[in-house]
Amino acid sequence: MSPRVNVFGVLLLAFIAGCGGADEGQKPVYVVSGKILLAGAPVPKASVIFSPNDGQPVAYGTTEADGTFQLTTYDYHDGAAAGKFDVLVSKTAPPPATSTAEHDATGAGDFTPPSHDSDDSESNNSGSALDPKWGRPGNGLTAEVTESGDNTFEFKLD
Repeated sequence: MSPRVNVFGVLLLAFIAGCGGADEGQKPVYVVSGKILLAGAPVPKASVIFSPNDGQPVAYGTTEADGTFQLTTYDYHDGAAAGKFDVLVSKTAPPPATSTAEHDATGAGDFTPPSHDSDDSESNNSGSALDPKWGRPGNGLTAEVTESGDNTFEFKLD
């Protein structure tokens, strides 16, 4: 074997070894799961965001049909960094059904833009299937992810 092939092999192995593992600057993450309930019932297809309080990265997930979720920070379902988080939950309502029997190909059908004049969260929920307050910081939902122990949380949106 020539010296040129050996150098190439060593460089290739060094490159492959450098590609594995966590990227520099990534904080360690721990598996985090939970459940979102509204009036005792699971909330499917809701977005769950763990918004950091201590400089950790954001973690997010989506609830399943049974209201359960697993968080992702860097890789699918890898979890969240240790620390305290504000928890934000939102869910977009499906578009309203129309009473129009025929399809309007021009797109010029009856359209009423949403009103943004009111501060009342009930009348100005911007298509949210949940009270918009749950999607804002300061909603009262918090979590603390730890390096050891059970990082399973249940949030009741009552």
